[in-house]
Amino acid sequence: ERERVVQVLRAIGGEGAVELVRGALQDPAAAVRAAAAESLGAMNDIEEHGIADLAVALFDQEPAVREAAIDALKAIGPDADVALPALRAVAKSDPEQRIRHKARDTVERIEGYTRGR
Repeated sequence: ERERVVQVLRAIGGEGAVELVRGALQDPAAAVRAAAAESLGAMNDIEEHGIADLAVALFDQEPAVREAAIDALKAIGPDADVALPALRAVAKSDPEQRIRHKARDTVERIEGYTRGR
């Protein structure tokens, strides 16, 4: 049920919804944390605090949450450049090869955006 609430907040949007979704990154259930990360990547009002929260989520104990955070940062694009140090660390040291690969791809994508500015 909490996962569904996160999805509804994503659809509603706005600063208040972003704040609540950011809070869901601390939920005890990995599925809720993953849904929150995914939702933040799709919300327009995320701002730097939300990006910083996603950078922290890159180190979650659950692979699904880490992967959702990577996907969210990739979706955010050039504004996620503040998360590059965390993404680089994940690309080097995550225990899951799939996640390391996705992190490397996301670093390259974000760096490509920022070089083009």
